[in-house]
Amino acid sequence: MAVRTPILAVVGRPNVGKSTFFNRVLGKRQAVVEDVPGVTRDRNYARIEGYSVPFYLVDTGGFEQDSDDELQMLVSEQAVLAAEEADLVLAMFDGQSGRHPGDEDVVALLRKQQKPVQYVVNKCDGKEQEAHAAEFYSMGIGDLGHVSALHGRGVRRFLENALKRLPNYQSLLDAEAARQKLEEEAAEDARAAEESAKYEAEKAAKAAKTEAKKAHKAPAAVPSGNLLLKVEEEQEAPEPAVPPSESASPVRYSASLDDDLSRWMWLVKWIL
Repeated sequence: MAVRTPILAVVGRPNVGKSTFFNRVLGKRQAVVEDVPGVTRDRNYARIEGYSVPFYLVDTGGFEQDSDDELQMLVSEQAVLAAEEADLVLAMFDGQSGRHPGDEDVVALLRKQQKPVQYVVNKCDGKEQEAHAAEFYSMGIGDLGHVSALHGRGVRRFLENALKRLPNYQSLLDAEAARQKLEEEAAEDARAAEESAKYEAEKAAKAAKTEAKKAHKAPAAVPSGNLLLKVEEEQEAPEPAVPPSESASPVRYSASLDDDLSRWMWLVKWIL
């Protein structure tokens, strides 16, 4: 059975560094980052991998409980909706400015929703900010993370701890382990197929090279079929007959001369 990828929503009052945190986790600049409250008009979603389990991270605009600004009211509504659909809420505070009444509104909102919440103080770049972070415990919250999204300090450690608060964290771990195993098996099959194809290619190339060497060393082919028959006929064909006018006369002259000599020799012997 497939396990749904969990959603983590970053919620907080305006200008606590939510978008900077979002971009830090994402690894690139996607959300709008300005030092002006309310610049994140819509929710930004991103699938995050590389942690113990994959998850969707949602960046929201700043939440303000009693704003008279119509635009800010819309932004706050989006933040509330993001928290409602999230499996885990990351409630963020500003460690530079310390505790703010708007932080109390955020805490009250999340308590009403009864969602799993992980609180975190951002902009903790030094001892002074860490000292301000202690102020937030007075709101009756428990575990409190400390990060510097701008410099990346403590972000991964905080998120890994936060993921453990997911109700189905173990199921997500099992699903992720199974997915990784399938990916490893697929990669191994791909490597094996690549090696097999390489071996077959080398084998074919070696066979072709061997055949080429044999063809280079082999004797010339003997003519066959009609070509061989034609050669044999040409070799065995009799010489053309010589016309009698060209050959008979010398033969007859030679025979008559021999006869005359024989008769003369006989006559000489008889006289003697």
